[in-house]
Amino acid sequence: MKYPFLFIVLIAFSSSIAFAETMVVLSGLPQVKVMSDFSGTEQVQMSESEQANYRCEIVKKGNDYYWASRKDIELIFSESGTFYNFVEPGGSGYIRVVVADGATYYMEHLTLGLKNITYWGSAAEFTP
Repeated sequence: MKYPFLFIVLIAFSSSIAFAETMVVLSGLPQVKVMSDFSGTEQVQMSESEQANYRCEIVKKGNDYYWASRKDIELIFSESGTFYNFVEPGGSGYIRVVVADGATYYMEHLTLGLKNITYWGSAAEFTP
């Protein structure tokens, strides 16, 4: 092999990326679902089983954030005042988090064509 040192460095680097620590940033359950399109808007209180099925989870791998509950889509993180924002760069949605009075609340917004779905919930775990 012509460049054994380079080969070892590449293997070590790729291994460190593959095994980057995954940390749960947000784990929340939605209480309310709001659906909106041209025909109108509907608000629904979610049952416990629906809440479990629509859990919102964001994880951090290395320095990058991922929407774990939505096919591990990469997110862009920013802070604005008291809000923490996690935005999908392609425009399909975002999560906004606020910590108030010792509780963590979030809004998960999805855009599906011209239809919008927003989940409002609280999180038992949040570590930005």
